[in-house]
Amino acid sequence: MAFDVPLSAVLGVLAVAGFASGFLNPIIAAVEFERVPRALVGRVSSLVAALAWGLMPFGGVMAGGLVSGFGVAAALLVVGLLYFVASLAPLALPSFRQMGTRTGIPPAR
Repeated sequence: MAFDVPLSAVLGVLAVAGFASGFLNPIIAAVEFERVPRALVGRVSSLVAALAWGLMPFGGVMAGGLVSGFGVAAALLVVGLLYFVASLAPLALPSFRQMGTRTGIPPAR
């Protein structure tokens, strides 16, 4: 959208990205259930949901500030770059590489 491409290209990218992002929530939930001790699953999942929902309004405020301060194209580029960096975090942070291992996790009861 920031590069003023045709609408069909924007819709194609949105469709592929929307389909691909549909796999994220089940993976996040599986990791939560795998890594969080059983006695704390309710508290941790509630906290994660509360933080996600509680911080959503700030996204609109931040987007409005970026658009009014820098314009739509620059705001889209900044947000796109932030999403790109966040999506590559599993490659750079060692804690993400430990998700597939059972090291240091007490057995489930």
